[in-house]
Amino acid sequence: MSEDYEISDTDKIKIAKEFLRYAPPGEFSQVYKDVSIILDKDIANDEEIQACSLDYHEDQLTPVRTLQATGDNQQNLEHMTLISGISRLEGMRYYDSKNHLTFEFNPITGRVSDIQPASSDLRPIEQESLRKSLEQAIMKYTGQHYPAGVCTITTQIDEESTESNDFMIHIEDHEFQPHNRWNGKWRSEWQLSVHDEKVVLRGGTKVHVHYYEDSNVQLVTKRMFDELELEGLSKNSTNEEICESVVKSIKKSETRYQQALRDNYVTMNDTTFKTLRRALPINKQKFNWEAIAQFKIGKEIQGNNFSPKQDN
Repeated sequence: MSEDYEISDTDKIKIAKEFLRYAPPGEFSQVYKDVSIILDKDIANDEEIQACSLDYHEDQLTPVRTLQATGDNQQNLEHMTLISGISRLEGMRYYDSKNHLTFEFNPITGRVSDIQPASSDLRPIEQESLRKSLEQAIMKYTGQHYPAGVCTITTQIDEESTESNDFMIHIEDHEFQPHNRWNGKWRSEWQLSVHDEKVVLRGGTKVHVHYYEDSNVQLVTKRMFDELELEGLSKNSTNEEICESVVKSIKKSETRYQQALRDNYVTMNDTTFKTLRRALPINKQKFNWEAIAQFKIGKEIQGNNFSPKQDN
């Protein structure tokens, strides 16, 4: 005799966290809603759920608006920032380096509240000139190559190192089309280290696409780029020289990665996918089973008066 097994509340929370942690881009709210229904309880105030949700948004570089857009361009990306680990101050409070603001972020609803001017110590004077120049250069690059791209450049202060200034560059772009049953997100993170004798750039890119019309297919890929020493640059180089080299290097790396993804997709479509599923007929039209009687095979089936086999 089998006995009913009751899952403990602790295990339920663990399972819920796994669902939330791997929610596809643009689908966190729906996954959270579904998990809440399954658990039949309000988990919004659970500390573990909140922490897991914050980790999710930081990993996804979720874009949020901290200033109200005005004028004709209601999608002004200058008024937006990204939720990231480096921008978190404490608890659920984050720093918007672009607009020099702090704000509370609710990881369950995705809403921003309690927007306040930031203190001056979050924007070190020594690094601010280069940070601002980088911000302008990366924003221009993002605007040229990512339709809805949002970027942030944040100063990373290392109290143990006095020989370098570090800057974190985050770029996020996405296309969510739930009516067409697919969502996709691009994320890239770069660290620029300006030393006395050299300037070093390192980073990586992540792509996540979810297609769920009559199926559930996800593409998750990540590429880490080799550390690159920018030729002829040092702490004494001008902001313009550093920014020009940084943008050129990022563009080169990300363009090559995009091309590699495109080439791999074509190869997979011609090889791997064909071994997983039979291709459509030559005319590329799906077979209409409801109109089968119109086809020769349908008439043959009807003529033979096939009937289900009966068991004795």
